[in-house]
Amino acid sequence: MLRAKQLFWYAIGPALGVLSPLLAVPIVLMRFGSEGWATIAIGQSVGAVCLILVEMGWGLSGPQRVSRATESLRKQLFAAGATSKLTLMLIVSVPMCLIAEGLAGAHRLAAASAAMGLASTGLAPGWFLTGLGRPRDILLSEGLPRMAATLVASVAMFFDGPLVTFGLAQLAAGLLATPIAASRLGIRRYLIPPRTAFAGAQENLSSIGLRLTSAVYVALPTTLLAHSAPPLVAGFAAVDRLMRMELVFLQVVPLSLQREFGSCPESEVARRGIRLVMLNLAVGVIGAAAFAGVFPIVFPIAFAGELWVGPLSVLAAAGVILVCSVSRATGSLWLVRRGGIRWIWASAALGAVAVWPALSSLSREHGVPGAIAALLMVEILVLVVQCVGILLVERVSAQRVVEA
Repeated sequence: MLRAKQLFWYAIGPALGVLSPLLAVPIVLMRFGSEGWATIAIGQSVGAVCLILVEMGWGLSGPQRVSRATESLRKQLFAAGATSKLTLMLIVSVPMCLIAEGLAGAHRLAAASAAMGLASTGLAPGWFLTGLGRPRDILLSEGLPRMAATLVASVAMFFDGPLVTFGLAQLAAGLLATPIAASRLGIRRYLIPPRTAFAGAQENLSSIGLRLTSAVYVALPTTLLAHSAPPLVAGFAAVDRLMRMELVFLQVVPLSLQREFGSCPESEVARRGIRLVMLNLAVGVIGAAAFAGVFPIVFPIAFAGELWVGPLSVLAAAGVILVCSVSRATGSLWLVRRGGIRWIWASAALGAVAVWPALSSLSREHGVPGAIAALLMVEILVLVVQCVGILLVERVSAQRVVEA
């Protein structure tokens, strides 16, 4: 019962944060058509890459660092995370907006604001709250503000407000997340000199490069299609958005186990790692089946009947959900715990190299289903490399135990 309650609180915060922007999509389509939706999708694709820079790797290594830290060190980590993120947000804002405006065919300011709004989600201290095991504060600092922002933007656009309102509302919610969390934690001073903050974030440097590399095949496909096949952007982005939203919801399982797995004894890592993989496999199967079953109902409602995609796109997206669910256990949990970051690097590099030729060729031949199938192929390659890495890392660990 306790585990079920914990899973609920880990799920509800991210779910609200991700699902709430979807509430504005019907109004965007109604007021600005598929061109307006494509503009938002392109801006958010650019913003998703900048989000990784802003997030600065804290989401990958931060929770396990927090779970093992003393109380005084935790406050230092919170301050280092808040300051380093805000500094990077200020640095990337101008080039991010210029790129989004350049890619958008119309509503250029809206594309820039959408990029800013999504990138600002990287400011949130969810990584810290996950390490502390405080999922309710994730809801209060991230989920609820983002929902309120979306509702305000939706009402404004319904009453003839400009499309730029959507991104600006999301930006406001992102900027509020850290102050709200700090007040909940009783932390008064969380902005420190940037030099000190970046010194505390040096352990995350490899994580930043890793996340940027993986962003090429996770966040950039919409941008790549905007360059090579603009007519496919609206349909592809719609399927991709619903798929990524479910993946955010499903990450409740690995998130809820970060603290426990990160602090378990070395002798228990392999056994618990296998259990984590099997658990995430089960979650992926259920999630994929749910996506395929619910999609025909949700899609026309979410996108106001303005867009249509075929069943092959849905099946390919369900496959991506299944594979990604498993790779969250193999990569973000097991390999990170064993220090096998180089294998995560290798998997991400392979995905980054493979995505463009796969996306280009399959989308040209098969349209939106081909583009989603390309993502599935890339995710399978990533998972295979991570599984090979786990086998080799565990073999080395077993040899060390024998030698000791």
